[in-house]
Amino acid sequence: MTNTAKTYSHAYTIAFELSGSTCEEGSDVTPEQLIAALRARINDIEKKNEVEEAIGAPFDTHEEE
Repeated sequence: MTNTAKTYSHAYTIAFELSGSTCEEGSDVTPEQLIAALRARINDIEKKNEVEEAIGAPFDTHEEE
């Protein structure tokens, strides 16, 4: 009999800001701009050591099969 521990998958969110758009709904934002803004946010989080404050607790969890 194999005794394996349960494992879980957790979903998190991370907020970031992208400035410079000229469309109120953001339709002019490119994937490249989104990636650059997200990278900048991650770098800032690492630099300030604010991972837990920036991301928080998971919003969804499920047991893995």
